[in-house]
Amino acid sequence: MKWITLLILTFAATSVTAQENSSTRFHVALESTLPTFFGLQAGVTLNNSHTVYLGLGRIPPGFASAIGRGAARLGENSAYQDLAEAALQDNGTLKLGYRYSINSSWSTYFHFQGVRGSGRGEISKVLEASTGVEYPNMTDALINAGKDPRVDIEDELQTLEIGMGYNLPVAKQMSFQFNAGLMRVYSAEIQMATGLGNFDNSSIGQATLEQAEEDTEEILVEYGWVPTLGVAFQFEF
Repeated sequence: MKWITLLILTFAATSVTAQENSSTRFHVALESTLPTFFGLQAGVTLNNSHTVYLGLGRIPPGFASAIGRGAARLGENSAYQDLAEAALQDNGTLKLGYRYSINSSWSTYFHFQGVRGSGRGEISKVLEASTGVEYPNMTDALINAGKDPRVDIEDELQTLEIGMGYNLPVAKQMSFQFNAGLMRVYSAEIQMATGLGNFDNSSIGQATLEQAEEDTEEILVEYGWVPTLGVAFQFEF
């Protein structure tokens, strides 16, 4: 993905610049942010105020359920939770962010995060959640064809998060970073397939799946607002 290359190049350029700056600090951290991220983070701080960081991790199943519950509440449709959980069963995420330190304790931040996921969901629930139309015969058709009655989903999401942070030193070069923010999905790309070649390749099947994909993308962007709470244990050097 092009945005991944851009993120890595931006972080690399900042690191090279930092090596020429005498008031530079690097850090690595283990971060957990509910419900959007669990993984590792590396960053560089310039002039004690400006930090650029890169994170690599995933959205654990429990976190994905929390995202689904949020979408279900905002969209007033409980089926949205099944849809979100199916789309994020297997996933990986990469983020690039900037943090400005107001003082030694408080900071503000924003970051862009990309998620690539895949999963399988019960076809009747997925199609009903995305299109609002019931497909009672689809499950039976898959079972009769000897197929798993679930739809395959592949997705790419881009999100933006802004928030505030508090840094708590616990030892020399070690600290906890606490964060509270708001994340929004601003772009989504979804692909679905049933595994039934006759259906997927038919005009009706293609129209149904394309409509489901478009509706799912709209649901994720429209209702993809989630408050976040995070903590990172970081080591500076």
